Amino acid sequence: MLKRPPEVLRAAAVAFLLLLLDAVRSQLDGSASLYNGSAEGLPRPGRLPDEFPSTAHKNVTNGLLTTSVGMEAIPKIRRSAYGAPSTRTNVDKIQDVELGPTSIVITTTKQGPVESLKIRIELIDLHDNRTLPPIDLFGLFLVVARGLDPFLSVSLKFCRYTVPFLKPERWYGLMFTSENEVNGQVNVHKENRLVRTTSRQQNITTAEDLYEVLMHRNLDGEESAERLYVTSKWKGEERLPLGELHTNVKVHCESSSTTERMVLHHDEDSVTIEISMDLLYDIEELNDTLHQVVAHITPLRCHEICWQSSLMATSGLENFEEDAPRECHRVDGTNSTTFLRHMKEYTVKRHNDGYELVVETELQEKNEEGFVTLSAMNLGGDDGKPRSKTFSTKASNGTFRLPLLEDSIYAAQYQYTKMKPFHYTTREHFLVETGTVNSSRSSNPLIEAHFELDNHTVGEDETLHVPTVILARGAPYSDREVQLHMRPFCEEANSSTWDFGGNQTSRKIDLTVAVCSSNPQASFCNQTGSYPECSPMLCYSTSIAIEGADYPSTVRCVNVTEQFPSGSPEPSYLRTSALLLTVFYHFCSY
Repeated sequence: MLKRPPEVLRAAAVAFLLLLLDAVRSQLDGSASLYNGSAEGLPRPGRLPDEFPSTAHKNVTNGLLTTSVGMEAIPKIRRSAYGAPSTRTNVDKIQDVELGPTSIVITTTKQGPVESLKIRIELIDLHDNRTLPPIDLFGLFLVVARGLDPFLSVSLKFCRYTVPFLKPERWYGLMFTSENEVNGQVNVHKENRLVRTTSRQQNITTAEDLYEVLMHRNLDGEESAERLYVTSKWKGEERLPLGELHTNVKVHCESSSTTERMVLHHDEDSVTIEISMDLLYDIEELNDTLHQVVAHITPLRCHEICWQSSLMATSGLENFEEDAPRECHRVDGTNSTTFLRHMKEYTVKRHNDGYELVVETELQEKNEEGFVTLSAMNLGGDDGKPRSKTFSTKASNGTFRLPLLEDSIYAAQYQYTKMKPFHYTTREHFLVETGTVNSSRSSNPLIEAHFELDNHTVGEDETLHVPTVILARGAPYSDREVQLHMRPFCEEANSSTWDFGGNQTSRKIDLTVAVCSSNPQASFCNQTGSYPECSPMLCYSTSIAIEGADYPSTVRCVNVTEQFPSGSPEPSYLRTSALLLTVFYHFCSY
């Protein structure tokens, strides 16, 4: 009776296997209805393959695990969305995870031989940070699951592993490991997934239902025309236990890109980052009287922002995550309308304790967030260091003052910066002077004007007197290049500009026609001749360039006739006028 034990054991194993398969088929109606819908049409022993429907299922129960395999597509069930991984290796990989209230069904590929295949499934309850008993599969059950169907004689294309006895609406960390040895080479594949069981009403909460990532311009209820923000936040009260939301934000520019990583912890409500980029401003004037403008603001080089979010949980040394689809959004331009502060005038005022520069401005808005900075560089002193003062426009009446030293020439700057609704800066440059104790003018003018009579010898005994003016750069400014701008004078039809720098420091002008056309009785005028009609007003201004900015003076006019009294027989005088001028100003904006 025991002479051939191997044959007896083999027969017993086959009998056990057949009984097990028959028992499974007898219970298929119950288990199939749980996972696969109806069990109608299941094949019975002895039927040919073309006599039954194109689906076949076998269920083998081992402890907490139910293994199910199929050869065709199964009915659609609510599931978490995972793409099928590559199938070019000799180990099984997860294709899909179906979610239920008390169980999950793991669908895997079927690759490589089954003889040495090992499957291990582990779950961590993230709410309790508790690891459930692992499920290890190998040998007989995998042979049944992956071998030829004895009733169909066809190969099955995928495997399904059902893990029951879970809790509804619960986050779990899934660890799936498959190991196979093929031709002496061990292939191991490990995969971690983040899953959540459904409610008992089969309502699914996905990872993306917990959070949102959005691009916006409104921060704390204040809309910005310039600033751009990306915010990640939890939608409701539910958070991923032990979890974080990781978002990689990428700004795409014309020739480069920048990536910023955001991490939203489970105990935080939201995280916001500001996207900094260069902007292009096109300022259009709407009302010149009110100084109202509209700014068309567009990105200069960066026009697209993309982000990729991952919900992640960590338990021990294991990380679990679920990735959201990549999102990309175009960065559009904005328009913003506002009023700008206007500089009405600037003056230099003298007080008992000295001089000060006074700048008067006006604005058509009641409140403004901005700054005004006055600065002045003493061209002949202070070691070239400008004095400066900054004012907040929010608490100002529109008048700004800067103390100055007496008897000085200053290159002054008015800088106005508006902060909201967009950044706007203007700078205006001009020259001003402060006088001495006994005069309203500086004793060291930028340009000195010398009026005199030149003696021109005509023949042996005749001398001709010619009225002239010499315009020369002041001695304290020998290290600077000064420009003299002459308006059309007398017979000249055009303006002219002379640079006083280097070896060229002065210019002489003949005033005969200008003086004699208005005062022909002057001794140096030809009493018998006639002169063309000519204005006696000599008008000019000066300017200095500092670091690329032009600082102009006001225009000053001098009646040259008054410099040469009627009836003067000889050039017995030398008159010097200090000419430095103050109201025409240069305007530039950024």
